[in-house]
Amino acid sequence: KESIRLELNISQLEEIIVSPSETAKTIESIHANSYVIEHATVLQKTAALGESDVIKTLDVIPGVQLFRDGSTFFNVRGGDRDQNQILIDEAPIYNPAHVMGMFSSIIPESIKDMKMYRGDIPAHLGGRLSSVLDIKTRDGNLQHFSANGSLGLISARLALEGPIKKEKSSFFVSGRHSYIQGLIKSSNSDVNQLYFTDFTAKTNVWINQNNRLFLSTYLGKDEFSTDGGIKWGNKAGTIRWNHIFNNKLFSNTTFYSS
Repeated sequence: KESIRLELNISQLEEIIVSPSETAKTIESIHANSYVIEHATVLQKTAALGESDVIKTLDVIPGVQLFRDGSTFFNVRGGDRDQNQILIDEAPIYNPAHVMGMFSSIIPESIKDMKMYRGDIPAHLGGRLSSVLDIKTRDGNLQHFSANGSLGLISARLALEGPIKKEKSSFFVSGRHSYIQGLIKSSNSDVNQLYFTDFTAKTNVWINQNNRLFLSTYLGKDEFSTDGGIKWGNKAGTIRWNHIFNNKLFSNTTFYSS
């Protein structure tokens, strides 16, 4: 028999440190199941008869299904349409459609951006089971005045914005009025009235370096009548005060009516 002698050789491994990267931190900051839709995207999407439509931009989001062809009502992950909450500057809009769901009641030019939550809804936006559509309207330009509008087959739109006092305060105003009645009456003479209107306005005021005030309002109306008649609409207003205490703490206080 032969003996083999083994020598002891100890290897010391270096310390391994595992730490999150900047990419991982970015991923953690993204809210699950939320989608931001920019102003330009809203203007590109069209609905019936060539009208730009806010709600129609949602059909590209997974889990969102429009109620039927040509409709602006939508379902999210099998929920009913009344389980979706729509907010304009934090005020809820209870009937977001015109002409029985054919057109949405939000003027496309008034949109700054909107965020769709189709799951994992933040607690302060709670109140519906399926989704929240959080819409922010334009603040108005603090530097110069501008105007834009459009003339379509069924409605005309106009938007104005500019400074009240440069660098200190601004306004934004937009309106829409339909003339769909003429198209309908040509095929149905029993229709006496059929139209819809929308109005959005916002004022943005820098009180000082630490305080900012926003005043916004939204009005929408439908009227349909033959022998009888029906009217419906939305009225909403918001006052929001933004206050900066220091470089680590700020507050947003909102009062709204709808």
